[in-house]
Amino acid sequence: MNLFPTSNLLLKHQPELFERILNKKFKFIHLLELISLSILGLTAFGAVMSLPFPHWWHAIDLMWKMIVLIFGSYALCLPALYVFSSIRGSRITLLQLILCVVASIATTAIVLLSLAPIAWFFTWSTNGDIDIIRIMNTLMIGFGIIFGIILLARGFLASHKYYREQYPDNKSAADILVLWLLLVIVVTVQMSQKLGPWYLTN
Repeated sequence: MNLFPTSNLLLKHQPELFERILNKKFKFIHLLELISLSILGLTAFGAVMSLPFPHWWHAIDLMWKMIVLIFGSYALCLPALYVFSSIRGSRITLLQLILCVVASIATTAIVLLSLAPIAWFFTWSTNGDIDIIRIMNTLMIGFGIIFGIILLARGFLASHKYYREQYPDNKSAADILVLWLLLVIVVTVQMSQKLGPWYLTN
């Protein structure tokens, strides 16, 4: 029995995941699983980021900051993505776009969860050098966001394939994701500064 069916679709059967989203077969329980997976991955990575410090409250601090950082950045940029894609000619609906963005966040969280052992290794091997740890964690968060955008691009392509028979003028709008990625990065950097400090000096 597959305990995490939606997560399996996200990793191994993405066309089926998008087919469910586009055909309104994506249920609330599937959405809840992706959100739970996202929170788990982001909190786990936040906990690893806190390892240079002995205080338990610092781990809690970084856990909620990671959740707010990723969810907040995507949420702030979501309206722009819908407008950009609509102007570009995509027929994807707002609800479908929201579900694809949630799947993108879950992908980012999974990538960060998979990178957590490497983050721990650098924390241990560099003897808690905050500058090196900060750079490595920033790069890993960047990797996670990029993979999330790749999944979102596949969602746009699936939407184009779904709508093009009914609407011949439909466009995939996947090309606007390059511009949107830059927007997400700028917002994420600004939000990380607003949420800071991430690392304490003592």
